[in-house]
Amino acid sequence: MSINFRKLKQELTNEAVISILQDLGGELYKKSEKEIIFYSCCHHLRATEHKPKLYYYPDTCSFFCYSCGTAFDIISLIQERWNLENKEFTFMEIIYYIIDKTGLSVDNLQRINPVTKGNTPWKEILGKYSKNVSNMTSLTIYPKSILSCFSHKYPTAWLDEGISPEAMDFYHIGYYDLESQTTIPCYDINNNLVGIRVRNWNPEHGAKYSSLKMIHKFNLSNNKQNEQDICGTDFKFSTNQVLYGLNTNKYNIEAKKKVVITEGEKSVLKAHTWFGHHNMTIAMFGNHLNNYRRNLLLELGVDEVIIAPDYDYKEVGSPEHKQWERNQIRLAQMFSGFCQVSIMLDEEGIVPYKNNIFDMTKEMYEQFYAERYRLV
Repeated sequence: MSINFRKLKQELTNEAVISILQDLGGELYKKSEKEIIFYSCCHHLRATEHKPKLYYYPDTCSFFCYSCGTAFDIISLIQERWNLENKEFTFMEIIYYIIDKTGLSVDNLQRINPVTKGNTPWKEILGKYSKNVSNMTSLTIYPKSILSCFSHKYPTAWLDEGISPEAMDFYHIGYYDLESQTTIPCYDINNNLVGIRVRNWNPEHGAKYSSLKMIHKFNLSNNKQNEQDICGTDFKFSTNQVLYGLNTNKYNIEAKKKVVITEGEKSVLKAHTWFGHHNMTIAMFGNHLNNYRRNLLLELGVDEVIIAPDYDYKEVGSPEHKQWERNQIRLAQMFSGFCQVSIMLDEEGIVPYKNNIFDMTKEMYEQFYAERYRLV
C-alpha cells in the first residue's frame, strides 16, 4: 500500500500533534492560533528539564527548534526522537505510529499516482530530464560545534539594509574576528552543515564573498587532535548541490506549493525578516540552476516557481538587458512541463542596477509579487 505522506501531515489536527509530542516526551508549554510551543524533545531526553524551544506552526505543518536550530515535519521529528532514544525502527513504523496515535484512516491516505500527458508517471518524466544527477560528489559534513568559535556580531551594513538580528540568529550568522569576515553557514536539505561562506569586509581579501579558510586553532572537544584538524580547513563546498535556506524553508515550500528563487543569501535573510516562519525563499549562490537542485524543489511538490532576479542591466533593450532576459528564460525552461514559472519584472526601472527586489521595501516586494509575470 502506498501512503500519501503529504496528506498524512495535512490531516493532523493540533490535538493530534499535541498527543504525539506528549507521547514522545515533548510536553505542551503554550498554545495559540499561530503556534504551539513544546519542550524540546528533539535533542533532550528529559525535555522538561530544559527550556521550551520547539515550535509547531499549524499553517505549514512544520516544527522549528530554537535550541538546536533544526526544522522538522512530524515524520522527521519522530525519527530524530527515536534516534535519540537509540530505538531501532523503519520508516513505515513511524508512519503507522502516527496513524495509530491519531486514528487516521489508512484508506483515506492512499496515494494516487499523478500522471502527465500520455499517462506517464510524473517521476518517470522527471527522470528523463535528470541528466548527470548521479555524478554529484559527496559533500563533507562538519560538526555544528564549529560555529561556536565565531563572535556574535551583526554587520552594521546588513542592519542598515533592514536585515533583522532575529533573521541573522535564525540562520546562524557569525563573525570571524581574525579575518574581519561575516560567516554564513550553509546546510544541505537534511540540515547537515556542509560548508561556510563569508562576506569579506577587508578589501585586501579581493572578492566580496568566498569560502571560509580557518587560520587559527579551535578545540572542538578538549581534544588536541580535533584542534589540529580544524586549523587550516577550507570550508568550500559544491554550491551546485545546495540551495541556501532550503533546510529551514522546505516545509513552507511544501505546504504552499510555491518557492521564490533568488541569487544571494542576503535575500533569504531579508525574506525571513519580512515573513518569518512563512518564508518560502531560497538562494542559488548565483544565477545558475542545475537539474539536481531543480529536482530538490520539484520533489517538494511545487506548483509555481517565482524568480526574484538581480537586475543586472542599466537600460531596457540594451545588449546587457537581452543577455539578462536569456538567462531568465533559460532558468524558467528548467521547470517547463513540471510547474508554472513566473518572474518579478522591474519594468519601470525602480530597482537600482545589480540590486534585487529584496533590497527594496516590503511594500515594493509585495507589489512586484502581486504583479509577477508568467513565463511558463
